[in-house]
Amino acid sequence: MNIESLSWWQWVAIGLIMGLALAAAARWRASDQPIGGEGFISQVEFERGLRLPPVMGRSHLANIVVHPGNGPVDLVTLRRLEPETLAYQDCKFAAPRPYAPLGTAGPSAEYRVADFLRAAAKARPELAVRYAWWDDPAVSFAIWTGGSVLVIGGVWPILLRLLIGAGFGRKRETYDLDRFQAGPDPVMGRQEITADDRRRLQELGEEMIRGLQGTADAGPAVASPPIPVRELAPQPTQPVPAAPGPDREYIGQYYPVTRNAPHAFTLIEMLVVLGIISTLIALLLPAITTAQRQAQTTQCASNLHQLGMAFQMYANSNKGWLPAWSGWHTYPSGQSDDSPGPAWTIELIPYIGTPDSAVYNCPAFRSRDRRRNYFMAAQWAARNGMHAMKLTDVAMTSRFVLGGDKTQRQLYPPPFGTSEHLMDDADPDDAGAGTPILAWPWDTGGFYMHRGGNNVLFDDSHVALFERYDASAMTFNPKSMENWSEVTTD
Repeated sequence: MNIESLSWWQWVAIGLIMGLALAAAARWRASDQPIGGEGFISQVEFERGLRLPPVMGRSHLANIVVHPGNGPVDLVTLRRLEPETLAYQDCKFAAPRPYAPLGTAGPSAEYRVADFLRAAAKARPELAVRYAWWDDPAVSFAIWTGGSVLVIGGVWPILLRLLIGAGFGRKRETYDLDRFQAGPDPVMGRQEITADDRRRLQELGEEMIRGLQGTADAGPAVASPPIPVRELAPQPTQPVPAAPGPDREYIGQYYPVTRNAPHAFTLIEMLVVLGIISTLIALLLPAITTAQRQAQTTQCASNLHQLGMAFQMYANSNKGWLPAWSGWHTYPSGQSDDSPGPAWTIELIPYIGTPDSAVYNCPAFRSRDRRRNYFMAAQWAARNGMHAMKLTDVAMTSRFVLGGDKTQRQLYPPPFGTSEHLMDDADPDDAGAGTPILAWPWDTGGFYMHRGGNNVLFDDSHVALFERYDASAMTFNPKSMENWSEVTTD
């Protein structure tokens, strides 16, 4: 393809295709960003900061910008005032969609954190609240597409002509085609004919004529005029090339070729190819990442399902009792952070393997250090004075949360987590915990283990992905439908 011959509408079409590809890639990248954890504040901190009065004329929260996110979450970027230093610190808040303010029974499906902030700004005019309209999916697509059409369809053709005019285009030699308008001489070409050559050719022609006349069988000899040399020349075996037309030119001194003969890459064509390859990479990498995230979510669900089957086998071998919960443990045992008593992961060794096996590691965990990323529910048992629970105590078998992703940073050692322990817990459970172990991005220390939610293991060993706590589908009380906060109420 000769890119110099493309018309303006073809460049516009190329820009439109590239813009759509880049816009889709940008949305994929935005949806793949980690949600929750370090740098995020909880809903309690967020709403409390909106209610606090200004300190020395400075509002507690400033530069609040609502970014429309993907799926179930809106992202709020803001700056929070530190009371000790009176300096602002950048932070984020992952707001569930729909948004339910604290103390409310639950908003309508259309209520979002932007609506909540608009109401707060009316009551507190000093709050600076903006909406990132440029992050809206439709606007983002329009910006990427329009920008690409403008650059590819308008700027690039002009730049291309300038580069070609500056000598960066295809290099062609020029030839004097007028010299060959009648076509090349089929006999002599460009060879010069001397007087001696002409005399020899004349003599040769006369001898040939006399020979032909001597062999004639009838009639007197008739003197014939000399035959011109051009008439005696042998006819060419190849057809004589036609005179050069508008689509042909001479290369060298003789042979005509088409103007669009094969040629090597020019700088312009190389830049176009590199641009196309870069666009394909930008489009394909997020798609590959998305497929990888989905595979990790499926593998995590498989790990939790195996863990649920191990719980079932353990209970069948121990008169219906599940493993006991206890304090912080290490594996191997006996190390500095170890506490007396068995860990439930050690008790399950005959059924699922050692606590450092891969089945306890979620492949989607963000830290490079593999940790035990799953927990066993024990809050209800601890609140009722028991160190273990029997499977027969569970009435809500398909809704009772038996375990799941450990998404509380307070349960992880540094540098990823905020625990005071330097070693990973070999007995992760929520007995006596001050915050939920299955935490969401708007909870204190909570994060999304997977793109779009956390995996939850239920008592009947089935696993499901949840983007938020669902009061109709899960409970932390084996006998009735209760949230984790309701179970922990004294």
